[in-house]
Amino acid sequence: MTRTPPNAAELALATEVARSGWTATPHQFERWHAQGWLAPSRPVDRPATDSLRPETAGRAVWLAALSAPGRSIGWIGWMFWSIDESPQTAERLRHALAETLQHPLRRAGVTLAQIPYAGTDSAFTVRRELARALLDGRRAIGRELDGILRAHDAAEDVILPAPRSVSSPFATSLVEAGLAF
Repeated sequence: MTRTPPNAAELALATEVARSGWTATPHQFERWHAQGWLAPSRPVDRPATDSLRPETAGRAVWLAALSAPGRSIGWIGWMFWSIDESPQTAERLRHALAETLQHPLRRAGVTLAQIPYAGTDSAFTVRRELARALLDGRRAIGRELDGILRAHDAAEDVILPAPRSVSSPFATSLVEAGLAF
């Protein structure tokens, strides 16, 4: 993507974001504009006051706060699309929502045409089998790790707290048990 030199509005926006304690570059603003999350910058957003609109600066601060390398803006971007209520953002939101809802179906090899909508017993049975297909291959990571730890704690003479009695993986009782291993 060819980068354009930042205009005065983008530089002012970067300054506003920095004032809030976050960082964002004019190149990020370009990406956010392309995604439809941030209104396009004009050289002067409000010519009479020579300042940015507060809602534009606020949205840029939110986007900067959520931006991190390898991290998706995700649901907040969807929220911005729904707030904007333009035909383009509505189409983007529809597409993103459909893709997200259909992803587990595609992973399980299930198409929408396979799902019966009737209220019969046979339709219920088919839906139950399709739901089982969706769950096949899914891993309950927490349960697997708990089982592995419990299999080894007796050999090491370590006592783990009861399942679901610890609210955080960094709870003192778990950290002490981890240190003993």
